[in-house]
Amino acid sequence: SKFEHENSVLSAVEEVLTAEGIEPSPVAYMGALMLSLDSHTQPETVIAATLTLLGRTLPALPRALLLGKSGRMGTSIVDAVSAHADLPAVARSALPCMQQLILAHPKGATSGSSVAKLFKWCVGLTLHASPKVRQRAQSVCVELLKESAHAEHVLAPVMVRFLEAKLSAASLKDTQPALYLLHLLKQASPLLPTALCAAATNAVLQLPSLGHPLLTRSTLELLTAISSSRDSPLPSATLGSLIDSLLKYAPVPAEGSAHPPATASIEAGALRACAAAATTLVEKDVGACHMRLPQICSALLRGLWRQQISSSGGSGELDLLSQDELPQLLLACACYPMAPPIAGDI
Repeated sequence: SKFEHENSVLSAVEEVLTAEGIEPSPVAYMGALMLSLDSHTQPETVIAATLTLLGRTLPALPRALLLGKSGRMGTSIVDAVSAHADLPAVARSALPCMQQLILAHPKGATSGSSVAKLFKWCVGLTLHASPKVRQRAQSVCVELLKESAHAEHVLAPVMVRFLEAKLSAASLKDTQPALYLLHLLKQASPLLPTALCAAATNAVLQLPSLGHPLLTRSTLELLTAISSSRDSPLPSATLGSLIDSLLKYAPVPAEGSAHPPATASIEAGALRACAAAATTLVEKDVGACHMRLPQICSALLRGLWRQQISSSGGSGELDLLSQDELPQLLLACACYPMAPPIAGDI
């Protein structure tokens, strides 16, 4: 059956408790499961089942008890996963356990370093080779950013340092891990403090210079999503830097530009992200947006013009831009009485 191994482990635990004359309780189950976990003679399937049952038991424990044992339990769980690294089910089952250990630490507890260590381990699994482990790790990390009392001052900095380190060192051979991290940041960005979200975004901006089409498109999609809301966590300075970077995308880049020549779809994605960022920036710092407005409109109109005269025609890459983002941006700026005149060669 689906839960064959879990049922076998549960039956074994109940037999042990009965033999020892111990009344069944969450604390008793936790103790027996930890003994099983610490036994290095158990097969991988039993370890995975034990972790699954432990993850269901931990929420029922008194917080004080869980807090007191979280250090040793965290070490045992990490050791179990390391010993069975080739079995994704073990890592996947361990993540809910780690989540409960982190949530056990209340606000103000002097255990930030322990929480950071546990969370760093969870974040590391977002790059696991198994899709199921990656998905579970991303889900757990995002849930912890929502629920943990240490989210703002401990968890968010740990995640952003991890993202910065991995993304700043990314090369073409790291394309797939970078895509995983972009997906993680897209989910986590609304939960990050402003300064940390800005730092993570700045690390993302260098990815298109690698020249990988899929990575570039994914980066532009993230930048569009992260900057397109009035509730965007990005400060005006970061939005301005984002626009300046996006304006460098062109079929023929300026001399000395780090960006490779842009395809039509990449140019369209860059212009769409630029319009989204500018529309948000005009709400936060209208002067900073107006300062860039001539370059923004020139770039948008050049892109539309290239689409119009393109021999292939009808690709539709910029259609949404002409119907939605461009009018929205222009109207937002036109409503400001001190808007400078739009000048420059189009």
